[in-house]
Amino acid sequence: MGPDLQDVLFVVTESWNVVVDEAEDGAPLTRRHEERLDAFAGAVQSTTTALVSFVDLDSLPGDLTGAMLVGDHDLVEAIRSGKDAEQLLPRTVLLHAGRSAVPGILEELRLAAAIDYHRYFLWRTEPENEWGGGLYARKSIITAMGGSWQPSSVFETANYCYGYHDGYRDLPSLLGAYLDRYAATVG
Repeated sequence: MGPDLQDVLFVVTESWNVVVDEAEDGAPLTRRHEERLDAFAGAVQSTTTALVSFVDLDSLPGDLTGAMLVGDHDLVEAIRSGKDAEQLLPRTVLLHAGRSAVPGILEELRLAAAIDYHRYFLWRTEPENEWGGGLYARKSIITAMGGSWQPSSVFETANYCYGYHDGYRDLPSLLGAYLDRYAATVG
């Protein structure tokens, strides 16, 4: 990574293409649609200096310099089993993580950040109640942003916390600002 974040790639794995419902016109609705992934990515785009786009896991570019990856467990497992794991895991944000497992996964794999499935569900279903927090993030980056966290034996580890920032009143804007700061700080 360099000092500037160039791309935020939402990586689409097979799990995002699973049909989970049917539209009124009978068209199949995928998990990607049901989970409002495109709306989330668009909201992140509005707060980061990077270009936010979607890419299939099988189509990841060879050079990911200046890029951050956002994806689910399938993405993390694919990276973890690949030859570039040490380079890519610290550039990866885990989306839809199991809440109780997040702190341990972050410490073990040294991921950039994570959003648990419950917090994402709240953003998706209750946007009027957004509160600018809920990103499992590196303490050093949250601190550098001027954010904070509540001490917790459950949601905090040596290097990560369940952070928030009063200046970013919703989850996508917090993630976008965090990714910009992360890219500028970690390299």
